[in-house]
Amino acid sequence: MLFPCNSLHTTWRVHEAMMWTSHAISPRVSRSNRIDSLTQEVAMHIGIAVDGSENSLRAVKHAIELAQQLKQTPSLSLINVHLSALISPVAKGIDRHQIEQYMDQIAEEELNAARQIVADSGLAAQVIKGHGEVAPTIIEIIKKEKIDLMVMGGKGRSSLSDLILGSVTTKLISVSPVPVLVVK
Repeated sequence: MLFPCNSLHTTWRVHEAMMWTSHAISPRVSRSNRIDSLTQEVAMHIGIAVDGSENSLRAVKHAIELAQQLKQTPSLSLINVHLSALISPVAKGIDRHQIEQYMDQIAEEELNAARQIVADSGLAAQVIKGHGEVAPTIIEIIKKEKIDLMVMGGKGRSSLSDLILGSVTTKLISVSPVPVLVVK
């Protein structure tokens, strides 16, 4: 994104630096970005991690505020990932289809409030659901969907699970191929 500049020369220099950086230095800059030559604005794809917690809903609101400030409206993706119950020993003997239906039902419940916030803003968002280990699955989604910025809450549903398992946010910050914006 270009920041307001007082002179055309400065604007060109920033644009030139962005082009040079995206092709020569930074592997984290998505080559899927399209630069509009008239406005010199970068089209973004913002991913928002949603787990139904208040922190994730704050992240949705913050991502919308960010999106509304950009000249070119970015595409938004609400991302919901659950640890696959199929790998649990508890799942033995339970119908796989029933487990998947139950996990989808939980995902829908967690996504409802986020969908409503996006709809109320006048923007649109696609929904992406995943199953598996949360951080690696989100990384796969980031790569597959060519997401340029990941927005997420600082803590998920359970701070106890954060202590035992380690925070998904911390894991994503350390391994994400794109910038991660953490909302408190």
